Amino acid sequence: NNMKASFGAGLTHSGDEVSGERQGLDEAIWVGFKKLPEDVKVIVFVVACYTGGHLKDVHNGKLHMLEDSFDNDIMQWELERSDEEVDVMGLLYRDDECTWWWRQIEE
Repeated sequence: NNMKASFGAGLTHSGDEVSGERQGLDEAIWVGFKKLPEDVKVIVFVVACYTGGHLKDVHNGKLHMLEDSFDNDIMQWELERSDEEVDVMGLLYRDDECTWWWRQIEE
C-alpha cells in the first residue's frame, strides 16, 4: 500500500482503490505546497497497476488535476492504455522563485 502521508502531510494519498467500484475519482493525491520543506524541488507522479495487470486493462482511466477542491478541475487527460504496468505521468517542479510548475511527460 502507498505511504498515505509524507513531508508533514504536505503530500497525501487517499489510498489504493483496487476494486474499480468506487464512484467518481478513485484515488487522489493532495499537495499542500506551503507544508512542503523548502528542499523539495520535484514531485514525480506515477500511475501503476496494482498486481497482474497492464495499463491497457484500465477502462475509462483519466487523470485530473484539481485545485483546492474536487469541484475545481483545471486539467484532465486520458490514461495511456499501454502494455506497461507503470507510467510516469508528469512532475511538479519548483523554480528559483519558489513557484511550482507542472510538466506533463508524454513519452
